[in-house]
Amino acid sequence: MQRIFDSDKSQSGRLWSVDRECKAAKGRQDSGGTLWQFRGMSTKLSAEQIIDTLLVGGRLVFFSEQAPPEQQALIKVLSQPLGRWPFVLLSKKQVSEQGVQTHAGDMLLLFSAQQAIALEVGAQLQGQRVVLGAEQLTILQEPSFWEQAYANFLIRKPLQMIAGSYQSKCLFLDRDDVVVKNVPYNTDPSKVELMPGIADLINRAHRESYWVAIVTNQSGLGRGWISWQDYQAVQQRMFALLASQGAWIDECVWASYYENPGIEEGRLYPNLRKPEAGMFQLVSQKLRVDFSKSVMVGDSATDLIAADLVNIPALYLLKSDKQEKEMQSLREHTLQKTSFHYKNISDFTEVQL
Repeated sequence: MQRIFDSDKSQSGRLWSVDRECKAAKGRQDSGGTLWQFRGMSTKLSAEQIIDTLLVGGRLVFFSEQAPPEQQALIKVLSQPLGRWPFVLLSKKQVSEQGVQTHAGDMLLLFSAQQAIALEVGAQLQGQRVVLGAEQLTILQEPSFWEQAYANFLIRKPLQMIAGSYQSKCLFLDRDDVVVKNVPYNTDPSKVELMPGIADLINRAHRESYWVAIVTNQSGLGRGWISWQDYQAVQQRMFALLASQGAWIDECVWASYYENPGIEEGRLYPNLRKPEAGMFQLVSQKLRVDFSKSVMVGDSATDLIAADLVNIPALYLLKSDKQEKEMQSLREHTLQKTSFHYKNISDFTEVQL
């Protein structure tokens, strides 16, 4: 969203100007007479824009409130086998109170009666394209429109947000017993202590034009043993200690999933938890990582197996009290994948960048 000072202007159909008399807009004006607006809001839609949405993994998003009959008719078309279009029907409560998020690649289709929704839940929406007045786009209810759009989709090349991206090197690090000394399920920032030499490794990686990312399993969150406030406090202490040595982390991703959890947080996103590779993929989406040029340093077999799943070639197992157990797990993994290789290290100076 962008704040603008002239709510009556539009820029080539890219900006939706809210009617100042709209009831939903009342109370949204501040002392300067301005309104919060969406850039990318349009009353026009092309098959090309829909194809772009699909190519970046987006969905067509509808809201259940104030939905006219035309919305149900459109959803019926999209539900037919010929449609093949991913869509989701959300409510304002789901977005504003329950934390359901739209995705940056999604396209929101709003009907005129729903124009207030964008203002009411705008702070929770991602920066995707928003189409207003969908009932006027009668072509959307024509099966032939979707058939042609899908035919065009099949011959299109995948989209990249930035040309030439996904070429960045990245140093991936586990957190506990790699960046900081392990204190099981730590909730006390005063107990955070950096591993010897980790700041030097991070600084060396940055000098060599690597991103540096932490990918950490945190089942304590999923078990309910650590609160989010506890986790944040420990993380901030770690960052402060690194900063004192001139080091920083470019991205940090955590996985709270735990098998057979007793609380909701532990059931979410199982593919993020190592040895699955979901956290690496999340980092790559943001930092545009070339895995073939990247490095992983961990203290467990799951760290290296997860990195191997995305074809990171340089894998390092840092010496720890559990090293022999981890090496046994890696030997078993090697029996399943004979091309798997890693190196044992006792010091971060042994990591080759």
